Amino acid sequence: MKTLRTLFALTLLFAGLGYAVACREGDTITNVPPPAPPAPTTIQVAGNCGVDGSTIQCRDGSTLTPSDSNAQVSWTLRRGSAIVEGSASTSVGGNVIFGPGLAAGDYAVEQLVIASDGVTASASYSPLTVL
Repeated sequence: MKTLRTLFALTLLFAGLGYAVACREGDTITNVPPPAPPAPTTIQVAGNCGVDGSTIQCRDGSTLTPSDSNAQVSWTLRRGSAIVEGSASTSVGGNVIFGPGLAAGDYAVEQLVIASDGVTASASYSPLTVL
């Protein structure tokens, strides 16, 4: 702590914004460090996909640390290198269904988990064979 002996303006920069603080003789300043940035989200990608007739259904089982993190899950159905169908994002723990009416053949589903802080993780499930 420092005791200020003269009147002056102290400019603090916090998060890119300037704040002016007027101090008078006898005022006390304590150096307080800025709060630590939050730890980045850790994603454990998990899930499963299965075939039922001409339909592929997938369920997300991913977990996030810290557990109160927010994330979306994006699913893409591929046949070879071609995208057959994309799905709107689901929340963690959500389900997605491709079909019915998928043509016979081998498919792959790509799962992408995107946390609100920009951290991503992915998994792929294949082969998923529609008979």
